[in-house]
Amino acid sequence: MKQFYNILVLITLLLVPFNSTSSVLQTANDPQLMAEFDKAFDITMAHEGAYVNDPNDPGGETYRGVTRRDHPTWEGWNIIDKFSEQATSGSHFRKLLKVNVSLDFNVRNVYKHKYWDKSSLDKISSQLIANEIFDTGVNCGRKMSVKFFQRALNLLNNMQKDYPDILDDGGLGDISVATFNAYMGTANKYRSRSTQLNETVLLKALNGEQYMRYHDISEGNEILEKYFYGWVANRA
Repeated sequence: MKQFYNILVLITLLLVPFNSTSSVLQTANDPQLMAEFDKAFDITMAHEGAYVNDPNDPGGETYRGVTRRDHPTWEGWNIIDKFSEQATSGSHFRKLLKVNVSLDFNVRNVYKHKYWDKSSLDKISSQLIANEIFDTGVNCGRKMSVKFFQRALNLLNNMQKDYPDILDDGGLGDISVATFNAYMGTANKYRSRSTQLNETVLLKALNGEQYMRYHDISEGNEILEKYFYGWVANRA
C-alpha cells in the first residue's frame, strides 16, 4: 500500500507545471550546488560537548553526541574505554580524549554514514535546510528529523494545490527530495516568494517542529527540564 501511494505521489510530482520548478530542478541536478557534509558537521560539532555520562540523560553515555545506547558497536567506544582505564583522573581522561586523532575520525565517520548518507542529504539543494535536518537528527534522532521535514513540506503545500502530501515515515528518499524541489519551485509561482524566503519559512517550520518535540518530552518528564533551556538556545 505504501509503495503504491509513493508511486502515485511521484507521478503527481512529475505533473507539477514545468515553469514553476524548472530552475529548482536545474539547481538540484548541479553537484556543485548540493549540500556538503563538512559544512553541516562543523556547525553541529560546535554544539556537541565532549564526553558526558549524565544518569538523567535518556541517551546515557555520550561522546560528541554519539550515544552508547544508540551506537553500542561504534568503534570509538573501544578507544574511550581504553582511556578510561588508563586515566589517573577526570582531567587526564578528558585530555586523552581531546588529543586522539583516531577518535575524531570515528566521530566524523559515524555521522557521515549513519546520519548524513542515510538521510540522502547530499541530494538536498539547500545547505541551510540540510544543516538543519542533520543537526536535528543528531539531537532528536535521524528518522524524527526527517519526519519533521516531511510534515513541514505537507503543511506548506497549500492544501495540496502546489504538490501532494507525502508519507511522514522518516525515510528521506527520492519522493521527499522531489517534494522539497516542488516546494522550492513555488518561488517561481508566487510573486510574494523567493528561494531565500522559502528556505527561511521551511527552516522556521522545522524549528517549530523541533521545539514542540523538546516541549512535549520535557513536559512529560520533569527531569528533562534541566536540558530544555540549552535545547531551545542551541537547537530550536
